[in-house]
Amino acid sequence: MRRTHRVAIILIVILVFAGLILGAFTARCMGLVAKSIKPVVVPLPPGCSQTANVEKNELTVMLEQKRIERGLKFKSWVECEPANAHTLAANLEHDPRWLESYVAFGYEYRRTVVVPLRLGGVVTTSKTPVVAAIFIKPWPAYLSLIRGQCDGNLRVWE
Repeated sequence: MRRTHRVAIILIVILVFAGLILGAFTARCMGLVAKSIKPVVVPLPPGCSQTANVEKNELTVMLEQKRIERGLKFKSWVECEPANAHTLAANLEHDPRWLESYVAFGYEYRRTVVVPLRLGGVVTTSKTPVVAAIFIKPWPAYLSLIRGQCDGNLRVWE
């Protein structure tokens, strides 16, 4: 395990216990935090894959700016064959674990935020178009989101 990963886990444990002491987290929230340490697998349709690098266009630049504004961390882009480009958003929309995110047209499951590109067709010169971006919510923002809400609509994340 990398040193930075260990340090992150130690910090999370400290924050959670501090939250318990201060009454900010319930036992249910602690369980959700513990489950959120593991990465979420995004259910990609057939013909889609994650990649770190794509050709820049208006949509990818706009999404990158939104990511920076929201303080999210970049994880990957999602590229799909044209025949499957529309299915990612539909899959997330019908999966009860993926809740609508505060990021415009995005879906969130624990710390993972998927933002499909929905502007009438993706303008790109690449063979397989970029159909979404996957971001990670930083721990402080995530802990702030779930505090006191673990018994509500976030129960689906357990």
